[in-house]
Amino acid sequence: MDIIYIERLGAVSLKNGMVIVECVSTGANGEERVSGELLIPASVFGAVASGLQNAGKQLSVEVEKAQNAQKQIN
Repeated sequence: MDIIYIERLGAVSLKNGMVIVECVSTGANGEERVSGELLIPASVFGAVASGLQNAGKQLSVEVEKAQNAQKQIN
């Protein structure tokens, strides 16, 4: 399995039933570069996008809990 570092999403296209999403990160020289591509079957793209959105919401809740716990310690 390859690991792709992503700071933002780049171009998105649809070809041969696949959604292709460019992954962009900042290189050592400070310039943005394409760090990889996500290939998602178009038939499941909605479910994948929804899953990522739900994961983001869950992480936000966890971060808020951790911040509140840290405030109580201090």
